[in-house]
Amino acid sequence: MSRLVFEDLSELTDRDILLLAREAGPELLGLSLQACSEELKERVMSTLKEEEREALNNHVASLGPTQLSLIERAQQDVLYTARRMGRIGEISFDPSLS
Repeated sequence: MSRLVFEDLSELTDRDILLLAREAGPELLGLSLQACSEELKERVMSTLKEEEREALNNHVASLGPTQLSLIERAQQDVLYTARRMGRIGEISFDPSLS
């Protein structure tokens, strides 16, 4: 069984990404997106409404340099949220991958 990584979230549907982004919130999501592929960042941003994108961009702009360990922790927290949401059927995400 392979270990789940943050980039695996790119396999989610747009709807599921939107629901996960809203559940995680701009603070956690913004921090987690600081060290991921541009493709995943763009995908997440494209699912958000304009106000949500603005809140996320504002939060990211306010962060400044951030320790990689904090970013990795935020990514793990988002993955935990995705697994939890998958277990209860809120999104189509297989929590057994972790």
